Amino acid sequence: MRHEGLDYIAFLSLQAELLGARCYFEIGTEEGRSLKAVRCDSVSVDPHFQIARNVLDGWSHAHFFR
Repeated sequence: MRHEGLDYIAFLSLQAELLGARCYFEIGTEEGRSLKAVRCDSVSVDPHFQIARNVLDGWSHAHFFR
């Protein structure tokens, strides 16, 4: 069965916007695609970050923990 709904990155972004998210906590950031999609201050945890581009886009606070 094939799912035709939103992909999870679009879903996270939409939920953050609809809920008026002021902060976001993420475990397993990897490349930061979901972090970039949620536009608010954030805390990210990942033992092996693979971020190779700017995912912050003007946030006032972002914290990364290994």
